[in-house]
Amino acid sequence: MADRKTYRRAFTVSAILLSASLLTACGSTTPEPVATSPKTSSTATAPQPESQQNSAAEPAQQATGPEAARAKYDIDSPGSITVVVNKQRPLRPLDYYPEGMVQPEIPNLQGQPLRPEASAAATEMYHAAKAATGAGFAICSGFRSYDLQAQLYRGYAAESGQQEADQFSARPGHSEHQTGLAMDIVAEGSGCRFDDHLYVTATGQWMNENAWRYGFILRYDYGLQPIVGYMTEEWHWRFIGKELAAEMHHSGVKTLEEFFGTGAATEYAE
Repeated sequence: MADRKTYRRAFTVSAILLSASLLTACGSTTPEPVATSPKTSSTATAPQPESQQNSAAEPAQQATGPEAARAKYDIDSPGSITVVVNKQRPLRPLDYYPEGMVQPEIPNLQGQPLRPEASAAATEMYHAAKAATGAGFAICSGFRSYDLQAQLYRGYAAESGQQEADQFSARPGHSEHQTGLAMDIVAEGSGCRFDDHLYVTATGQWMNENAWRYGFILRYDYGLQPIVGYMTEEWHWRFIGKELAAEMHHSGVKTLEEFFGTGAATEYAE
């Protein structure tokens, strides 16, 4: 989430297995012995319908949906790359500080570090974007400690009022930046200005189409405020790992709240 938020814009398949049963023919009841053909013999085994044969050969369908997702991924531990942090789900402990953070080897305007996994993925994505479009991006904001977030939030609340500040700034202990997995990015060479509309540049468009391949999602995309609780931030990218990012991309679900079924997070749990 950026230091200043300048834009606002509110944004199973269940398989049905059909089965059928076949009745076996009854034997003859006449007193005279008669020859019985294989087709009508009471001991003959009826052929299994093709659909039943296929069903027996196929493994059980893997469970899907929010409950299965929560069983697969750790969304509670602060050190998990798939942790869900929002107004309803603070970090535990509130002053969590990730260990072993590193400096990404890409333009980083304020020198704020990231978790190693996020840093490596951001570096890989930067070089891929630059190779594809001729321009990269720069990190304007990376990790923020509890204390720094508290300082920023107090300033916004004093200037704009708490209700307004809550629309664009996270309270300390509720910020994705505190996980070391989120970064605010800008066009390379533009400085820390969030009015450059990287979103509509060739690099921004490339990222919108390909960031999931590197484990990132645009956390506060257009139209998602009723779910995520914050105004649109076309610059806030969150690392969740390539596996989860791919699952979300292919499912069409854009928010962690919907994918894991944690519910909308528009208000703080006081």
